[in-house]
Amino acid sequence: MSDCTYNVYSLKPFGFFIAKFSGEVTMRDLGKAHDVMTEHPDYEPQVDELVDFSDASFKSLSNEEIKGIRDYMVKRPDRHDCGSVLVVGSRLEFGLSRMMGQTLDHDVPVDRHVAYDLRSALEWLRPGEVDDILAEVDRLQSAP
Repeated sequence: MSDCTYNVYSLKPFGFFIAKFSGEVTMRDLGKAHDVMTEHPDYEPQVDELVDFSDASFKSLSNEEIKGIRDYMVKRPDRHDCGSVLVVGSRLEFGLSRMMGQTLDHDVPVDRHVAYDLRSALEWLRPGEVDDILAEVDRLQSAP
């Protein structure tokens, strides 16, 4: 059983979604969070996404599972040409994320970035709107 928790937030006024994970992430957790996002009424295939793993780890994912993520992304041309940023909490996850990004570069034309904190991720994804977005994220995370 996974000790992972996650929340998915629509930031429609800013044109993207945030998925925030905590704990040890499994493929099942990623799939469930993906379903929550794609079933959300604000979801559109070209929407940008920020996935925050700063309080989580995905180092237990196998090479086959990571390859499965890549294969899934290749088969989703409706997701190509959008922005995707990962926030990670360790150098290991940073390196793994960058390596995965390099394997995707040839087949999936997505603007992607890896960051160590939410502010720098937002500065890449939505420069000039960072403080407003952070205020909205705080509001969403504190809502019941």
